Amino acid sequence: MLRVVRSRPDRLFLLMGAAQGVALAAGLPAVVWWVVELRFPPLRLALLGTALVLTILLAEAPTGVLADLYGRKRSVVASFAVMGAAIGLMASSPAFASMMVWQAVWALGWTMQSGATTAWVTDELPAGSGHPTARDTGGGRSVEDARAGSSEVPAATPGAAGLDQLIVRHATWRAIGVMAGLAVAAGTGTWSLRGALVVVGTLSLAFAVYLAVTMAETGFVRGRRSGLSAGGAWREALTILRHGAALALRRRTLLAVVSAAAITGFASEAIERLDTLRLVELGLPDYDGGEAVLFFGVVWFIMAALSIPVMMWLRRRLATPDTARDARLLSRLLIVAGAGALALAVSPIFAVALAGWTILDVAGETTYPLAEAMANREATSTVRATVVSFLGQAEALGQVIGGVSLGLVAQYVSLPVALGVAAGLLAVAAIPVAAAARARPARAGWGGAGEPPRGDAS
Repeated sequence: MLRVVRSRPDRLFLLMGAAQGVALAAGLPAVVWWVVELRFPPLRLALLGTALVLTILLAEAPTGVLADLYGRKRSVVASFAVMGAAIGLMASSPAFASMMVWQAVWALGWTMQSGATTAWVTDELPAGSGHPTARDTGGGRSVEDARAGSSEVPAATPGAAGLDQLIVRHATWRAIGVMAGLAVAAGTGTWSLRGALVVVGTLSLAFAVYLAVTMAETGFVRGRRSGLSAGGAWREALTILRHGAALALRRRTLLAVVSAAAITGFASEAIERLDTLRLVELGLPDYDGGEAVLFFGVVWFIMAALSIPVMMWLRRRLATPDTARDARLLSRLLIVAGAGALALAVSPIFAVALAGWTILDVAGETTYPLAEAMANREATSTVRATVVSFLGQAEALGQVIGGVSLGLVAQYVSLPVALGVAAGLLAVAAIPVAAAARARPARAGWGGAGEPPRGDAS
């Protein structure tokens, strides 16, 4: 079994998605603990989110650079270990300050794999039997040397459509992992919400051990990086960061996706922290923690289940790469998510608000793998983890600003107003990607005006 997984990086990539889902399922007992048992007000809920996203903002690019510099396996293994420890230790104390700390630690762990997993599988698949290809760093050249020959055109990979579809399959497996994690968390949470956190954290730690044994890294070419001094390593790290940032700014589609991620982040942080509280205020029965974790566990499980056929549909849509078409689809999904958020915000009817929340969640879960696929196809191998990490960093920047701002609105104006503003911002996020779709000719392949298809890179 281990030999099969080591020889099939695509399968291990899908397992990573499932493990991510299990780790995300820890949010169920955590949120119910905060809202139902500890009765945190909106501002405290927003500050817990701020601790998480501020850490992501500060750590996303550096951890992506380190993964590009030293290798992706170390980063991914450490990620699941750190997240597992943070989830389990969060249950150690109900003190607000303690939870802020463990939220930040969990976020640090998340950033260590958010760009590295996609970069790892993208480079590992062409390696096949373990022989690096010239497209990795130009035959073992340093970043400075490779930049001259390959920075303008994305590096060749096993196939644009195949990678896009694999990224969507990864998101589908993440939904499956969420469902499995919710079953464990809800079942354990009926006995103890804090016990559920310990169980989910232990599962994440166990997966880190599994990755340490099964995860191979044969497609990553370090070139002369391994012999760098500490000062030289940081200089090269800054080179990678600058090159990744320049690429993101230079490519119109990539810039549009990153901009949309920032606006979406502004809106989503308030929604993620206040949606449960909104439903409680609309008339959720007077449940205790165990009953509430079952109710929300069932709702989250249904949301994850509904996202799977949508992901399958998206995977079929990505069978042929078409950047203009994908940008139009992304903008429409953001508008649908905004409509769902608006129903959650303004409807006085519990069932309508719950339906809006479901629409928001399914559409929102579909936007990220689509955006990640679009960003990944625009990136070069030497900075792929860094560029993909920019999506998370842009989203975190919006979340830091939006979480506190809309948390204050919810605390001192009203919860529906805060959620209504967030709904409007999701619609605004559709504007840059819709503009990118209009500016770029709709055709299959990688190139826009003046850009050759990906396979033409030399």
